[in-house]
Amino acid sequence: MKIKLIQIPAYVLIFLAGLLLLSTIFTMGISVVLMVLDIMAVFLSGLIGLAGVIRGFLEKKISKKASVIHGFLQFIFCADVISSIILYKKSLPDDLTAEAPIS
Repeated sequence: MKIKLIQIPAYVLIFLAGLLLLSTIFTMGISVVLMVLDIMAVFLSGLIGLAGVIRGFLEKKISKKASVIHGFLQFIFCADVISSIILYKKSLPDDLTAEAPIS
């Protein structure tokens, strides 16, 4: 989950740089390179998320259906962050998920 949250600003900056460089014909090639790098970053972080989904399934914390859905969502931008947060909450031990009293 932390990896996904940390990468959000990088995705946004690469996307904005790509849009800015797309404005002239001389920098269109750089935009294509940035697009490929962005896709690779989403794919590689999706692999890390997929490993977490598989571990959750093997530890019986999520069902087979949920693991397939969350495994697919790990490779979709924005949905991967939401899926990672949900999986993180499900993977916590039961005593940590309960609301702690404020003292």
